[in-house]
Amino acid sequence: MTRIEVQSAIEDLTNQTFSMDHVEILYSEFDKDENGKVDVPEFKTMIKYLRSTGAVKKKRSSVRCLLICFWAGSRAT
Repeated sequence: MTRIEVQSAIEDLTNQTFSMDHVEILYSEFDKDENGKVDVPEFKTMIKYLRSTGAVKKKRSSVRCLLICFWAGSRAT
């Protein structure tokens, strides 16, 4: 997932606005392989973290649907 995709997904899941500075902080923490993208396992870890802080309010089904959509999109490219 690109930074813009992560920003959009996190904003959707939290109903909050995230600046690109916030996204960069998340990237520095969760892009473990430092390939410039957050892959599905890294994104799942990010969501678990945000859920533990209370930031993610949506149900698991919303998160699962979002992951499937991004996974399908990444496989198409």
